[in-house]
This record gives sequence, structure tokens and C-alpha cells, in this order.
Amino acid sequence: MEQILRTNEEMYQDFLEGHLESYDELVLANRSYLIKCIRQYIDDEYIAEDLCQEIFIRIFLHKANYNKEYSFRSYLRMLAKYESFDNIRKMRKEKALENLDDFDELASDDDVETMIFDNLDKEQIKAAVKMLKKEYQEVIYLIEYKRLSYKKAANMLNRSVVQIKILTYRAKQKIKFIIESGVKQIEK
Repeated sequence: MEQILRTNEEMYQDFLEGHLESYDELVLANRSYLIKCIRQYIDDEYIAEDLCQEIFIRIFLHKANYNKEYSFRSYLRMLAKYESFDNIRKMRKEKALENLDDFDELASDDDVETMIFDNLDKEQIKAAVKMLKKEYQEVIYLIEYKRLSYKKAANMLNRSVVQIKILTYRAKQKIKFIIESGVKQIEK
């Protein structure tokens, strides 16, 4: 039996017309290419395979997003790039915040407490920080405990530097209020 070779664009058009077997062909014909594109940004083979699956799911769910003026492989390269960058950002944020619930490791010279609160008990400060809203906890952790610059914290939390400065100020004010007033629990 003679096998007919079709272009990616033809397979995609058939898929748009409701032929799901064309989608399967499209995936099989481009899976290794897409993984290769992702691996340019992501070292981990398993993460690359997961992102590949996510991209093909996105293509399946959002059929109309493909612009036929460009080749299908260009579209795949673009999706690979964006998904990879999103994954990298997500991993950086997770790595930076993985110890957010564990404030046992403070800055080595304990200057965090003296800088903010002058002679307050570490345990009081940790307890007060844990009572804050998650966004306040994140910025205090990154700025005061990890000693990141406002700019780096802003990049990790997808916020502007001004927003980070405001959040840091408000978080410090909340911590002072909690400690000074002896609040045992605060509504988040």
C-alpha cells in the first residue's frame, strides 16, 4: 500500500475540519522535533516531554490560534519557547519560595531582626511572619531572609520594583503591629 506524505499544514487543516486522526498524525510527525526545540531551553528530558504534551494539548484545545501565514513548525518553535520560559520562571519561583514555610534558617548574622525590630525575639518574628498574607510572607522571605534585591524579588514574583517596595513596607508594618499588640492570630 502506498503511503501518502502530507505536510503539517495539510494535517492541521484536516484536524480543523474535525478529523482527529489527522491530529494524531500531526503529533507523531512533530513530537521529536518539538522535544528537540524545548531541550534548547530545558535540560531535563522528562520536563521537556511533559511540556511537549502540554503544548499538544494546548494545540488541541485552542485550534484557532495557529496563524496559517507561518509554517506549523514555526508555530511549534514559538510555543516551545514560551512554554519553556514559563516553566523556567515557575521553577525559579518555586525554588526561591520552597522554604517559605520554614523560617528556621535566618540570615547568618541575625541582622534581619535588628534591622527591622531591634532586639525582638526570633520566635516572635517568625510567628508574626507566618500570620501574614502569603504575598507579604513571600516578599519578607525574599528581601529580608534571602537578601535579594528589590529588582530580583520583583522578577521572581512577577511584580514591579515599586510594588515590591510597597509590599515590603506594608509587611514590616504588619509584623510590628502583630508583635506590639500581641495578636495571636490575624485574618489573612
